[in-house]
Amino acid sequence: MQETLAWEYVLPNTIQEHFIGTGIAVMNPLESSLAVRFEAFRLGVLVGDSGPMTIAPHTKLVSISEGIWAGVGVDDFDMVRISSDQVVFPTPMSITWDQLNDRHVFFNAAPTAVQTDLQPGDLYVIDSIVGGLMYIPAGTFTQGSPSGEPCRQGDEDQFTHTLTRNLAVMATELTRQMWSALRAVQPSLPADPTDIGHGSGIHNPVQSVSWQEAVLFANLLSVQQGLTRCYYANAGFTVPIDATNYTAGPCYCDFDADGYRLLTEGEWEYCCRAGTTSPFWITESNYTSGNCASYIITPGTWPQLEAAAWFCGNYTDQAGPAITKPVGMKTASPWGLYDVHGNVYEWCWDWYENYPAGGVVDYQGPADGTTRIYRGGHFNSQSQRVRSAYRFYGYPDYQNSDVGVRLARTIP
Repeated sequence: MQETLAWEYVLPNTIQEHFIGTGIAVMNPLESSLAVRFEAFRLGVLVGDSGPMTIAPHTKLVSISEGIWAGVGVDDFDMVRISSDQVVFPTPMSITWDQLNDRHVFFNAAPTAVQTDLQPGDLYVIDSIVGGLMYIPAGTFTQGSPSGEPCRQGDEDQFTHTLTRNLAVMATELTRQMWSALRAVQPSLPADPTDIGHGSGIHNPVQSVSWQEAVLFANLLSVQQGLTRCYYANAGFTVPIDATNYTAGPCYCDFDADGYRLLTEGEWEYCCRAGTTSPFWITESNYTSGNCASYIITPGTWPQLEAAAWFCGNYTDQAGPAITKPVGMKTASPWGLYDVHGNVYEWCWDWYENYPAGGVVDYQGPADGTTRIYRGGHFNSQSQRVRSAYRFYGYPDYQNSDVGVRLARTIP
């Protein structure tokens, strides 16, 4: 099977003059219906066009050739083109056939249904556009940093935070390829805002993206995947955020909707820590008050952190200016998340303010403010800024090469 485009596969006859069998089967592993087109060719000439055929979520379309192309039998075609204008086909894709019977083609992404009995960090589902989503269960943790943590900031006072929503969180930061894939099917999404002078690879994180653009992307992705949008321009959740109003005024979040959204600041830290209480999810014994604020760029200064993060300690692995790196190259956290430390900051939902005192449940920040939180540090941050507890913020329309996005979904 030859891949010709991200949303198109061509199955040529490589065994004999004609197809051996008449059967075609395509699996839809998505959580929304998928419209697929089948075109049959004979010596390069189109002989059959199914038009859009809808496959329900988590089901398989199975048909003999004449059930797809009326009057086109097994001897009438030597190539099939399977395509979708709706979404990028999910990967990995597998093909199987029985030469004595029918040939079956599967576009499949594991898992093809939501799993049960998941543990933290297990794969929840693979989205056809943004890839793997990891399962993060609800729980209680201590947010903020202890008083003795090197280079801690004054706005990190600890409190007990209980989160009641289970989450499916993107394993990686949003990439330029993902942005391009959604824009191909949702053209109201603005062009990729990335400053390519700070990382141009298609698998590098999208950066220079504003909080407002992140919210719009989330809503458009939800629409594309048949999920309920999370973001609205009114408190009654009746006017969704879209390309006509995403910069115009207030934004409200329906945290119980099943669509894509930004993590709250508390959810972000909970996911980043993955059950740990140290400055980083990975233990780094060389992190001290003597070097935490330094822009040391000598590889090996913080060997464990360098294995998990792109930051000032290792960005000079190649000549030239500090730039982002392709996602997923470093060690994943115990909960299966890549680059939560470094590469790019990640926008969160919350307006910035000082933390609450005592214990709280599902804290979402103040009702309004002037700047929104982003977390995790970036490709040229000092080690102190990639800590699990470090907080930073920017205006909702702020765009800079060190800021990107990681999305999540509320799940049962």
